Amino acid sequence: MTFVSHAQNFEDVRLWRAFSDVSGGRYLDIGTQEPVRDSVSLAFYERGWRGVHVEPTPAYAARMRAARPDELVIEAAVSMAAGPMRFFEISGTGLSTGVTDVAKRHADAGWDCREITVLTVTLAQLFDHMGPEPIHWLKIDVEGMEGDVLASWGDHVARPAALVIEATAPNTQQPTHQLWLELVTSRQYHEVLFDGLSRYFLHETHLHRAEAMALSPNVFDGFSVPETHFAAGLLVQEKQLALKTANDQLADQLQTAARERAALEQAAQQQAEAAVNQVRLFEEEQARVHAALAKAEAEQGAAAAIAAAQLAVLDADLREARTQNAHLQSRFDDQAVAHSAQLGELREGFEARIGFVDLKLAEAGEALAAQRQLHADSMREAGVLEGRLRAQAEAHDARTAELQQQVDKESKAHQLDGRRAHADMLALQSQIAWREAQLAQATQLLLRAPNPLTGRPVVIARLVRWLAGRGWQHAAADHQAAVQQWQTGIKVPLPSMPQKISHDSNIVVAQAGQEHEGGYNMDREGPITSVPRLLAPHDAAFIHLAYQAILGRAPDPVGGAHYLASLRAGAHKLNIVRQLRQSPEGRAFVPGVAGLDRAIKRHRWAALPVVGPVFTLFTGAEGDGPVQRQLRVIANDLARLRAEQREAIEDLKGGIQAFGSSSQVMSGEDMAAKTQKSVATVNALIRLRPGLAGYFQDNLWNN
Repeated sequence: MTFVSHAQNFEDVRLWRAFSDVSGGRYLDIGTQEPVRDSVSLAFYERGWRGVHVEPTPAYAARMRAARPDELVIEAAVSMAAGPMRFFEISGTGLSTGVTDVAKRHADAGWDCREITVLTVTLAQLFDHMGPEPIHWLKIDVEGMEGDVLASWGDHVARPAALVIEATAPNTQQPTHQLWLELVTSRQYHEVLFDGLSRYFLHETHLHRAEAMALSPNVFDGFSVPETHFAAGLLVQEKQLALKTANDQLADQLQTAARERAALEQAAQQQAEAAVNQVRLFEEEQARVHAALAKAEAEQGAAAAIAAAQLAVLDADLREARTQNAHLQSRFDDQAVAHSAQLGELREGFEARIGFVDLKLAEAGEALAAQRQLHADSMREAGVLEGRLRAQAEAHDARTAELQQQVDKESKAHQLDGRRAHADMLALQSQIAWREAQLAQATQLLLRAPNPLTGRPVVIARLVRWLAGRGWQHAAADHQAAVQQWQTGIKVPLPSMPQKISHDSNIVVAQAGQEHEGGYNMDREGPITSVPRLLAPHDAAFIHLAYQAILGRAPDPVGGAHYLASLRAGAHKLNIVRQLRQSPEGRAFVPGVAGLDRAIKRHRWAALPVVGPVFTLFTGAEGDGPVQRQLRVIANDLARLRAEQREAIEDLKGGIQAFGSSSQVMSGEDMAAKTQKSVATVNALIRLRPGLAGYFQDNLWNN
């Protein structure tokens, strides 16, 4: 295994897998700390990558410079604040921070916090220093200051391919990403994963690397971890225990050898002391002999020879004692050399044994990691499968119960609704017959309408009356009485519509271009080429057709509502056409309607206050007096009413046919379609008989 993961949570494994196709990439590491322990960049540095490190703690910055002489190490904190800032250093840890609350929490927990002053730099300045070349990943681990770092990005255009940002409060699992997430996503970054400590993001131009980055580190990545990594804690403990046991055994053997050597040295010392004592005794004896010889020299000459012989014997014994002492010294030296050689062999044996133990521990660690990963994958897959099965079972049970309730409810309600719908159908036919009679009467009134003179100058009115005779006055009075009688009669059987039925003029105008009662359908009959065909529709259908013919487009909501209100208030259709024609948009569009401008001019002459009555008298054009406006209101309302009646009849027919099949067993989709058709039938009944709204509100919609 050539890839050694030094990162705390395997960040370098994920990044290397995502950027393995990049040779000689670049990185920006903010909060570097150690050059080896928990380093995210070391594996990339060993493979030829280079980058910039930012570390405000002086001791760690010095270590980084010594370990990475060919990389730039900036000893500063990254923040929006300019100039020096207060920084709380916690020696020997990665917990140093510039946040006062975080430092106080560490101090309360027993850590030694020392306040220092450090320089600051912004993230935008770091990007400027690194230049325009691509930055492949940016890591931010600043113990609670992540928001300040991202805020100092500003409007700089640099976009590193990947971001790895610590997303929990220091030494806790409490998430903090909600404080700065918007600063990341607003720069077109997408979150890929959360590994429990940090959140990973990819720029939208590098989303093809998301799958490789999101995959958990596994046995197929072919990496190992150093002894300082948390994942190797158990193996390191076992190794340290084995080393301690071997060292204890070696110490015991060394102590035994030392005791044996001390015993040998003590024995040799005792023998040497005994020899020295013997020599001393011999010397003392020799002195006594010499004294005796000197004393007896004169008296015993013969005794001198004996004494000389005894002295020779003593000299021989002394030489023998010295020879024996030299032999003992040589034996002691030989034993010391042999003991040293034995100690060397023992040391070599223990070192070989320790190497064998390390190899076995590494193999056991790989096997254990593989087994743990396999077990975790199996447990995760089993949990996902169990959750899916449980959710499917619950959804199936709920859907079955809901369908059963709907079937029971529909089977009980449709039989009663069918009988009621039949009775309402009879009432509806009677209502339609009455409306048809009123419509025919209003048509006759329109055909018999004389030319009004109300509101005209006195001279013109007298001239017209003199020319027309008294017959015209009687006809106008009779016609006015007939109109008032018709208006009084039509108000009796027409109650107010319920609030559930809305006549939104914008919606009516938008839908009227497809079809209308007695009007013109452009999609079916082709373009408008004459004035009668343009003026044939009523209400919203006319507004839609006028926009198409005069402006070449559909009506906008505001303009359509304005002109529809004018038409319903009695404005002449040619007056509305004239306003559209005189608009800047109408002048630029060629309508293609023969005689349109001439018809508009005739209507303007008929509407003039002085000349208008005379013009209408001789040309038959329709004026713009109160009676004409009132008649136009009636005609427009009748046309709209007839269209609504026919639409309601069609809806009611479809609803009655749907009620006829209520006894059959229906699926969920058939029941939904039938329910929609029933609602359409109810709305049709309410439009024609508003009194039924309360019945359906109490018996159907509330259920």
